[in-house]
Amino acid sequence: MSRDPDPVASYNELYQEFLHNGNHADAVKVAANRLVELAPKESIGYLIRGGLRLDIPSQPADAGDLVRASELAPDNPAIWYLLSIAYLG
Repeated sequence: MSRDPDPVASYNELYQEFLHNGNHADAVKVAANRLVELAPKESIGYLIRGGLRLDIPSQPADAGDLVRASELAPDNPAIWYLLSIAYLG
């Protein structure tokens, strides 16, 4: 029997894996990557991953994931807000 992947369950599992180590940022990063892998036509993984990149001061902003999220969910104001931060600093 074959079922469609459940991104929410995968996110929770990955989060729990890192939570016990106190490594929340990596938990969210790994989960966002997994969401993109499991549901590439959903904007949420790209939104989370793009937002995380904005929080890393040593890394230049990369709007690629946020642009992809905006293509998938053009009516989501959170995406446009984060894109403005990425472009305007």
